[in-house]
Amino acid sequence: MFYEGNYHNDRRSGKGIVRTSKGEEYHGRWLDGKREGRGKSTSPDGRTYVGSWQNNKKGGQGCMVYPDGHRYEGGWSNNVLHGDGRITFPNGEVMIGRWDMDQQ
Repeated sequence: MFYEGNYHNDRRSGKGIVRTSKGEEYHGRWLDGKREGRGKSTSPDGRTYVGSWQNNKKGGQGCMVYPDGHRYEGGWSNNVLHGDGRITFPNGEVMIGRWDMDQQ
């Protein structure tokens, strides 16, 4: 794992970048060694998330773009869809709804 950024009390803090040997990458804010606040993550399977992080997990508002081209924009909690959101499919079709811990 590679980290470039700020530390506070030997923990990642402030702005920083992480790259893992698995090909994952995160650019964004850290607090007490955990992702916290705004950030962008990319995964080797082609998913990209831009949005808020809470306690090292996707939480708050964010946008995930998937390898097949569809995207979800809306609420997140504990890494799953939660709250109001919208899915846009590659063909332009849009689905708007409310999710409760990944269930619509």
